[in-house]
Amino acid sequence: MSRERYSYCFLRYHHDLIGGEFGNIGVLLWAPDSQFLGFRCSSRYSRLSKFFLDFNSDDYRGLVSRLVTQFGCLAEEYAKDRYLPAIQENPKSARDLAIMVVPEDDGAIRWSKSQGGLTENPEVELEVIFERFINSKNKAIQTDRRDDKVVYESVYKTVFEDEVIKPVIRPYRVESELAEYHFNNAWKNGSWNVFETLSFDYADRDSLEGKAYKWDSQVRHLAEAAEPPKIHLLLGEPRGEHRNVYSRAKDILASSRDDTGVVLVEEEEVPDFTRELRSKVLAHLNEES
Repeated sequence: MSRERYSYCFLRYHHDLIGGEFGNIGVLLWAPDSQFLGFRCSSRYSRLSKFFLDFNSDDYRGLVSRLVTQFGCLAEEYAKDRYLPAIQENPKSARDLAIMVVPEDDGAIRWSKSQGGLTENPEVELEVIFERFINSKNKAIQTDRRDDKVVYESVYKTVFEDEVIKPVIRPYRVESELAEYHFNNAWKNGSWNVFETLSFDYADRDSLEGKAYKWDSQVRHLAEAAEPPKIHLLLGEPRGEHRNVYSRAKDILASSRDDTGVVLVEEEEVPDFTRELRSKVLAHLNEES
């Protein structure tokens, strides 16, 4: 079977352009001889939410759906040899096609440079690249960790379902000059008390430590709000290795305690934490009555 030239480029999600961090979320492959244009994009977002604190999963899924549709339409045009008016000749690389749908700008979605090679089957080649560089990363994360949502649902949700605590809990957005964050669980007792679950059940130590630094910075910025909240971080511990790194992560988060009053709560402390919070809520209700 003859082999043909192909090129491909990765679609990358840049949550913070200044920090330079990104995650590969899709790949576009173009084989001009057979007029094959293929696009694969992952709708899984756990790898991205791990790195980016205010990642919006609903917006991300909507974006993926739109891109799949747009590239599907473009692929049909090329498969039928019906070129768009703006195209004078076959694109030289996958990236030339990519920027027709997602132009080059300063947005969060950006393309890598094109790479390429020779293949007997462009469609199979696309699947191989997608599996190796994108899908396999998502699978590893899903198998090896409890994310924030799992830790909340399995450990901390019972706190906020308590019959005394639940009626006073409401969402609250904290805004400062350099940061803002939406807390799903908060209550006001003179000042706002906000609660956020952070899982540190990661497969690699760099992710664990990196999350601690991100939230240490976040807490410090949120503490500069016009009405500074008392921030409670509800921690999910590693189930296997990295206990020493988890200890360091807690030290990082606690380093701002004097400046921010941040409170760290661990899984084993849930019963005591529930009783203490319940007691404070009852005392506050009695004062108001």
